[in-house]
Amino acid sequence: MRFQLPDKRYGREAEVWALLRAFERAATGASEIVLVSGWAGAGKSTLVEELGASLAARRGHLVAGKFDQYNRTVPFATLLRALDDLAQRVLGDGEGGDTAEWQERLYEALGEGTAILVETLPSARSMIGAPSSRSSAATSSSASSADSQARLEHALLRFLSVFACPEHPLVLFLDDLQWADDASLRFLLAVAGDPSIRNTLLIGAYRDQEVGPEHPVTAAKVALRQRGTRLEEIDLPPLGPEHLEAMIADALDASVGPEIQALAAEVHRRTRGNPFFVREFLRFLVQEGFIAEGAAADALAWDLAQIRTAPLPEDEVALIVREMRKLPAETQATLQIAACIGALFDVNDLAAARGTTAADALAALAQAQGKNLVMPADPRRRISAADGAPIPFRFLHDRVRQAAYELIGEDDLPRIRLLVGRRLYADARARGVIDEKLFEFVEHLNAGASLITCAAERDELARLDLAAGARAKARTAYDAAARYYATGAALALSGDDPTLLFALHLSRAECVYLRGQLDEAEALLVALPVPPRTSTEKAAVCRVRMAVRTTRGRAASAIEVGLDALAELGLDIPRDEAAAKILAEKEHARVRERLAARGLSVLAEGAPLEDPDKRAKLEILTNLLAPANLVRPALFSLCAAIQANISLEHGHADESIYGYMLYGMHLATSLGRYAEAGAFGKLALRLDERRGSAGEPCRLNFVYGSYAHFLEPIPDVLGYLRKAYRTGLATGDYIYLSYACSHIVLLRLALGDPLKDVDEEAERLLALMERTKVASSIAVQTLVRRILAALAGRTIDVRSLSGDGFDEDTFVASLRERGVHFALSWYRAARITLAFLNGDDEDVLVIAGEGGAGAWFYFATDAVYLTCLAAARLCAEGVSSSDEPYATFGRNAAHIAGWARACPANFAHKDLLLAAERARIAGDHAAAGPLYERAVEAAEAARLTPHVAVARERAAAFFRDRGDEARARIHVHGALDAYSRWGTDALGERVRQEHADLLLHEVITESETEARGRPVVVVPFALGALVAEVVLAVAPAFERTRDALRIEQPEELGFMESDESKVRWLLLRVFGGRALRPRPGSVAFRVRQGREGRLGDAPWVGFEVTDTDDTMDVVSMEDVASVCRELGGYLAVERGDFGARSTVVIPMFHMAPDG
Repeated sequence: MRFQLPDKRYGREAEVWALLRAFERAATGASEIVLVSGWAGAGKSTLVEELGASLAARRGHLVAGKFDQYNRTVPFATLLRALDDLAQRVLGDGEGGDTAEWQERLYEALGEGTAILVETLPSARSMIGAPSSRSSAATSSSASSADSQARLEHALLRFLSVFACPEHPLVLFLDDLQWADDASLRFLLAVAGDPSIRNTLLIGAYRDQEVGPEHPVTAAKVALRQRGTRLEEIDLPPLGPEHLEAMIADALDASVGPEIQALAAEVHRRTRGNPFFVREFLRFLVQEGFIAEGAAADALAWDLAQIRTAPLPEDEVALIVREMRKLPAETQATLQIAACIGALFDVNDLAAARGTTAADALAALAQAQGKNLVMPADPRRRISAADGAPIPFRFLHDRVRQAAYELIGEDDLPRIRLLVGRRLYADARARGVIDEKLFEFVEHLNAGASLITCAAERDELARLDLAAGARAKARTAYDAAARYYATGAALALSGDDPTLLFALHLSRAECVYLRGQLDEAEALLVALPVPPRTSTEKAAVCRVRMAVRTTRGRAASAIEVGLDALAELGLDIPRDEAAAKILAEKEHARVRERLAARGLSVLAEGAPLEDPDKRAKLEILTNLLAPANLVRPALFSLCAAIQANISLEHGHADESIYGYMLYGMHLATSLGRYAEAGAFGKLALRLDERRGSAGEPCRLNFVYGSYAHFLEPIPDVLGYLRKAYRTGLATGDYIYLSYACSHIVLLRLALGDPLKDVDEEAERLLALMERTKVASSIAVQTLVRRILAALAGRTIDVRSLSGDGFDEDTFVASLRERGVHFALSWYRAARITLAFLNGDDEDVLVIAGEGGAGAWFYFATDAVYLTCLAAARLCAEGVSSSDEPYATFGRNAAHIAGWARACPANFAHKDLLLAAERARIAGDHAAAGPLYERAVEAAEAARLTPHVAVARERAAAFFRDRGDEARARIHVHGALDAYSRWGTDALGERVRQEHADLLLHEVITESETEARGRPVVVVPFALGALVAEVVLAVAPAFERTRDALRIEQPEELGFMESDESKVRWLLLRVFGGRALRPRPGSVAFRVRQGREGRLGDAPWVGFEVTDTDDTMDVVSMEDVASVCRELGGYLAVERGDFGARSTVVIPMFHMAPDG
């Protein structure tokens, strides 16, 4: 009889069921994330294998990656291997079409971002081909280090989205998250938060004993919960004795009895219920004869006392090491090298590292494979060493690899790693795959670097570390990059290449800065082992120093660093702001002279700038602009002008292009020279297009779009921002992409696009902003969604952003605490908008007086305009005792007039409306009327729906005050239509309330047209519904024109058979007519029903209207009496101390009138 452990899971039924449910949810809808935790050997990987049947049924894919305990510095390595495997499987299975079809799908998903994918993912080149012009923008060298990882992250997300679909759901399993690099963990959060990735189950497994409160995995879980992401957590506890009893009984094909229970208890004590250790321990007991054939030929027996007292291995690693030592020496050595390479290894790499052939390596592994220590990564695949194709193998378990690693003596490990590195490097060089294998062999070489004595080899490794650092930095794996640079710098210290040493040391300092360790970065910059010698090197050091100090909030100190560097290059700039202002004016004059002499179009064709000193000056000037803009406006103006002059005089450099754009922005926003500003902005965009893949279209289109409202219609401005968004996604310029996203939703709000559409885009962009981590953009998207809710009437108050779990005060306090100034500036503009649209004019002026950002972003110009209108209303109504409204109106109207001259498309309607308000305030009503009409027409032409509504409202108020109710009514309806198109029901309701009497007059007139002058048409109708309809129509007018309204009626009014249209008109005429003109006093409306009275015993309904104002034109009520008689009823009119009372009595069931 054999002891045969069954291929069966014990004690995991609930966990398997939870995982299967999560997969089914993900397969049919949005993505989900499951985190599986447990000790090493708890069966995390085995649990995931239970998805096999469900995956097969849905034709899904399972791809897995395993983070490496011993090689943890290679960024994205595990993730990239998993995605590469996914692509190879899809192509190998032939699903969804041929390679050409996959190319189109990927190009459609990634746009211009395919090049980064081809660079990073080997299988992508097979599917997409070499980078072409279609993807040139993706390789922009101008992207910052932070942007580069964002670019790769976006490309990988889009790549993932192509393969996951309802027909082929995807399971992405990443094991050993406790060893994951930060970049990979960030990507997992991005996958979980990307609404475009559907039909994907993301499973992460980790050892919970190695993940404490401060571990990145814990932080990731907190982030997921804060976002509201659905997170399923499955914990795998140790197996209980009862599970071991069942396992042993199944292995023996026997029933559980006392002997099996005793053995299970001892095994449980030894293994602590760890599933992997349990199985290995039972196998060990059989192999070592502790469980053997008993007296009966068909039974196995064991001596429990012997097992209890035997010196057996105390953990699974010791047990496996004991087994490995029984293998042939060649197999042991092969396993040691394989352990150095990774949990998953290619036999070809293993052969190269061993200095043997792939066939020899496979032969050595065969012994280990027979002992269940290693196995092919894909058991379905035929293994052949003949064709040179990859032959992936894996260790059966982490503990097996750990045991193989422990076979290497600690003192011998550096030597073996160095040997492995040298052989892998030589092999990569011979096969021309140095870039693809760079991280792998550099890791091994660095581990043995202390043993390298040859100066040439040390220099060569230093250069390899520089290359590896650059690649890690491009993936924003700053920790890994800094380690590569530090190792390389240590090697280069003993060499004779100062340029190499400088590059390594400065790059390390920059990576240390980028990971937020500012003190260490400053120390490294101070301790440069060789000083910068060229102007280019000096500019590079200056850039990092300024970045560190600006990040610390020390803008003035950063400026001093920049000015010192410029002085060292021969460009002295005044430290005094007043002197800088004087010199700036001279530099601006020089720009104008050059333009007058040659013209910007001629200068655009100038030669490139080759002088490295002048290029260095341009770089430093560019880096000075950000801190100067914060604290030194005159210096900002001077630097922008000097940049322009250097470029115009000596030729264009890459730095010139951004300089031109910033100069244009300065001309527009500070000097009001809009035509020149537009010319410089367009020049920058044109020159950048010529740079092709080296360009920075995202940043430039954003900056131009941020001031182009002074030059072009808002819909066209939105086009520049959309381009910034598209190219930012492609190039990974996530900073300016985020800024563009903020302005996109703000401009859509200004355009008056339907609130629902803007909210949907803001929701999508907010998910993207959660990935870019730009605080101001996250805040803006959040605030936009709240103001949209307020405009739609979905907050606790029309002027509040709170509601749906959002607390406005808490959120804004957080923005102030964190210094998120741009979002606070827009929040101030949003408060002005809400206050104005709800008629709180005095509050508008108070908020405007709080100060804020300069009025050059479009939202700020809108705030200037609405503040001016609020001041105009206060002036016209004469309710303010202060002169401030008049001063505010004059000051802001002058700004609007200047902007209207520059760009009539965006500001002419505002200027016209303010001119109308000015004429109204002055009492020039003859001039005001036509100006209001022209303002409305101009707003309609500008396609700015909110401004159409505002202009219509102001026109309606003017014509109403002048007694022209017909024209007022036209503009009221125009305002209602604009608010309806905008989706702002709450504002539409306010307009209805304010003009309820105008609208009621129209309702009564339309009802009279429908009801009078035709025969009676009897139909059954619900009387209660009719009364409610009329009350709803007339009550707002009463609120505007009378002191109080009281309504009394029975709870149930039943059905009535009469002419519904005529009854409706009677109610509107008798009841609603009392609300058409403002009068003192109150009105009571009472509905009564009965059977006695002038109508005999027929059931009747009476509508009684009592008005404390006793003035009533009896003759005008004759039309009411006539209709009452048509319906078989009558009208009664009374006067007395109570005032005037009109009562309409009509039979509930129509009776033809007498006579």
